[in-house]
Amino acid sequence: MCSKVGCSSDHCFVHLECSDHFPLGHKHFAVWTAAWNKDDSLANLETPPNHHKFNMIPGRQLNELSLLLQHRLANHNQPTAGNSTAPVFNFNIPPELLNMFHPTNVQPTEECAPP
Repeated sequence: MCSKVGCSSDHCFVHLECSDHFPLGHKHFAVWTAAWNKDDSLANLETPPNHHKFNMIPGRQLNELSLLLQHRLANHNQPTAGNSTAPVFNFNIPPELLNMFHPTNVQPTEECAPP
């Protein structure tokens, strides 16, 4: 149990610089251990991984987010250019299907030949 009065969580992450704590669940532990097993620089006992499940930890700043995530968040928060919000559909039509609509070069027969 967490030692903080009124906390109902079994496990909490206590921030090193301040006394705030963050309740942890099974998914938090799964993400943390996966990152720690991958590389000690991604996570360790004192540092949780850079993952969206840990964004609510006190003291997390935007500069701790990866550059890719910062760029995607910036693009997501920008207003869309132009008035079009309709989806764009791209599809490929094979040439064999298009040839079905083109008549083949048929030579007129003597019966159908113009006078």
